[in-house]
Amino acid sequence: MKSSDITYVFGTGRIDKLENKNFTGEFFYGYNYFSSKNLNIQIIELNESNKKNRLTSKILLFIDRVLNKISKLPFYMNEVITFENIKKLSNSKNIVFTNDRIGISLLPVMIFLKLFYKINCVVIVMGMLNNSGENGLVKFLRNLIIKLFIKLNDKFIFLGIGEYEKAKENFKQENKFVFFPFCVDSAFWKSKDKYKSSTRKKILFIGNDGNREFDKAIQIAKIMKDKEFLFVTSNEEINSIEMKNVEVISGNWNKSLLTDTEVRDIYEQSKITILPLKNTLQPSGQSVTLQSMSCGVPVIITNTIGFWDSSKFKNDHHLIKLEDNELNNWVSKINEIFKNEDLLDEISNNGIELINKNYDIKKFNEYIEKTIIIDY
Repeated sequence: MKSSDITYVFGTGRIDKLENKNFTGEFFYGYNYFSSKNLNIQIIELNESNKKNRLTSKILLFIDRVLNKISKLPFYMNEVITFENIKKLSNSKNIVFTNDRIGISLLPVMIFLKLFYKINCVVIVMGMLNNSGENGLVKFLRNLIIKLFIKLNDKFIFLGIGEYEKAKENFKQENKFVFFPFCVDSAFWKSKDKYKSSTRKKILFIGNDGNREFDKAIQIAKIMKDKEFLFVTSNEEINSIEMKNVEVISGNWNKSLLTDTEVRDIYEQSKITILPLKNTLQPSGQSVTLQSMSCGVPVIITNTIGFWDSSKFKNDHHLIKLEDNELNNWVSKINEIFKNEDLLDEISNNGIELINKNYDIKKFNEYIEKTIIIDY
């Protein structure tokens, strides 16, 4: 008999946050919701220290590097494959891989487990098909691994509509693929005071993922010396800049450098949030956009091919999407929007309404419950 109803496999930095009320539950993908139902839930978390402590991990680290080189897929087997973790997985009715990189890293284990155990496996997808610029051999090996990964798992929840559509086209597994966007805790991401653009000055840039255009954010601040910027990131280039109009706060969610409560306070100081992005299929900037909008802070964001749900976000109504991602266009748009405070106030109100209606965490909890096999 299975000892666990659900086993969640997380990246680093999750376990310490579970009991901390200064962090929200949106990056736990239903964990808190299922915990409230008194289910038996286990957690596995990537552990970077493994690679230093065990011979097997050092061997796995070598294999990771080889597989990464020949497929350009991120493997972290050395951080997650242990006897204890294999035992947890084998004793689970359901497994939730909270991103595709973690799931692929456990691929050798899952091949074995699927042969001998009945386990329902759900994968949260964020960038699995983001493979531009790869040569023929790398592309072939990558697709081979992904096809096996898709075959072994039961459901794939895509957080971006673009990647979802591409997956359906390339792999013909519509029964396994579903689209459901990332959602936030709108009750938490709520400003204490109603947003009023005339009372705020700061332009916020926040985040760490590799699809941010950090250099462009710096260049915008250099050109717009009359504006106040607040950069919240652990990016080394940004943390080393010294400009009178820029305040830098070192922030990294995984490392808990700032709590969600502190991040919310930062949103409450900001007039707008800017998100210059690379044009990738991965839905970058999603959580920041939704958090900012939920707090009533208007967002200007690059309109990439990976924008997660274009049908619901009306340009100049819920947020501002830039089709032209050139530096001069960013500067021009920011100057333009700063002069139109009525429009900013309107976008703020519309954004809050959209989040409450379509992107609240309760909706995600309801949806993921449908993909998990539970006998209540």
